Amino acid sequence: MATYRLCCALSVGCSAGSHVVKVGASNTRFIAHFTPTEIWRAMAEGDWFYTRGELGIHTMIRALRCACGEPSLRARSRRGSTEPIEALPRCEHSARPRA
Repeated sequence: MATYRLCCALSVGCSAGSHVVKVGASNTRFIAHFTPTEIWRAMAEGDWFYTRGELGIHTMIRALRCACGEPSLRARSRRGSTEPIEALPRCEHSARPRA
């Protein structure tokens, strides 16, 4: 079981608006890119994914199916508020070691 912090996201438009197609997740050693389907699989195996909101509050990542039918992701805090993953910086690089 591993814990990863989302550090970037890439969304595309669809018939229902938009949905996440790739996220960058970081542990203490590297940043890797995952599709929502890969995140869903990792969560089913016990891995945790989160992001940090504007107030520094950890927000857990949940599986979400977009209204268009594609797998996507949503951030939801314990307080029930949601924050768009799309607000994260745009993912543009391949996996790389952390400095």
